[in-house]
Amino acid sequence: MGRVAGSRNGREPYWRLVLARWKRSGLSVRAFCLAEGVSAPSFYWWRRELQRRDQPKPAFLPVHVLADKAESPAGKKMGT
Repeated sequence: MGRVAGSRNGREPYWRLVLARWKRSGLSVRAFCLAEGVSAPSFYWWRRELQRRDQPKPAFLPVHVLADKAESPAGKKMGT
C-alpha cells in the first residue's frame, strides 16, 4: 500500500479501511503490516487514534438558575 499523501484527517478513511481489512484477515499486526506494506508504528498510532475519535463526547446538560431573593451584606432582605 505504501504512504498516503495528505493531512492526518484526510487519511482517516484510508486507515479505517486498513483496520477493517486487518480485522477480517486474522493475521497478527506484524504479519498484516508486512503483507500490506504499511508501517507498524503508523498502524498502531491510527488504531489508537481512531478508538479515541470513536469515543462518545461528554455531554453537558443545560442548567437553569432560578433567581432567589438576595440578602444584603447587612442581613436585610433586598427587593422587598
